[in-house]
Amino acid sequence: MAGQPLHYFQMWSLVQANYNSNLCSDAAFRGVISHELLMAIFWEETQFANIRQTSFDHYDWMKAWTMPPPPDKTQMLPGNHAIGFGQVERDTLLRIKTLGSARLDDLIPGTPGSALDLQSVDGEILKDDGKGVQLTWRAMWHLYASGIRSKAGLAKVYGGNPNLPDVPPAWIACETVQKAYQQLGPINYIDKDMQQNMRLLAGAFWIARNNGEFLRAFGVSQKDAAAVGVPLSAIVAKNKGLTPSLIADLRQFVIDQVGATPGAKSPGEW
Repeated sequence: MAGQPLHYFQMWSLVQANYNSNLCSDAAFRGVISHELLMAIFWEETQFANIRQTSFDHYDWMKAWTMPPPPDKTQMLPGNHAIGFGQVERDTLLRIKTLGSARLDDLIPGTPGSALDLQSVDGEILKDDGKGVQLTWRAMWHLYASGIRSKAGLAKVYGGNPNLPDVPPAWIACETVQKAYQQLGPINYIDKDMQQNMRLLAGAFWIARNNGEFLRAFGVSQKDAAAVGVPLSAIVAKNKGLTPSLIADLRQFVIDQVGATPGAKSPGEW
């Protein structure tokens, strides 16, 4: 049901279904913004929930059309607030429709971005989790098309809050760990109930947001997530990117965490 917080696996499946070559034809952009980065953003922003920003409603959304704009053109329009898994603001959608409407093509299937009804689109997005995913990558795609081509630059501008400068780098660090996990090679350990894997995964997302509902989303406690996340943060900080040395350090970390030894594939293999 749209609006309900999702488990990690539900969110992962939803991201894959709603961010792919069928929906976004720009392969270069997809090479910069990954599924893993979207997952990090969605966890930090809303803990995997397709919701409206707290303390706002559709009445506030409509103030862009029902109330006069501020005299200072640099200020937000009345009632501006964010929606979706990644919390894209209404005024951002207004800019995209004005400056790059093609990035909104088929957000509502069959509707060109230039014809998108922004007065009702909040309701359409909040009742459809797939659209709640698409909203974020479409906003980032607009930034990419405007000339911001680096992952760090896109994350910084998308994050948009100068008072929280550490948030976008934390998204990227979380993404880096997720991607590195996929490159560890066989690690021989038994994890019949997936608790070891989920604890390691929760630690990666702890980097992006350390005070979330980990038990609901990952099946492990916040304390257990922190026990993995703190040393993971240090490993990422030491290695500066998805490098062979990071993968080697992370592999040893996982082996130490689960009490495993390198070997053949097993039910607990990463």
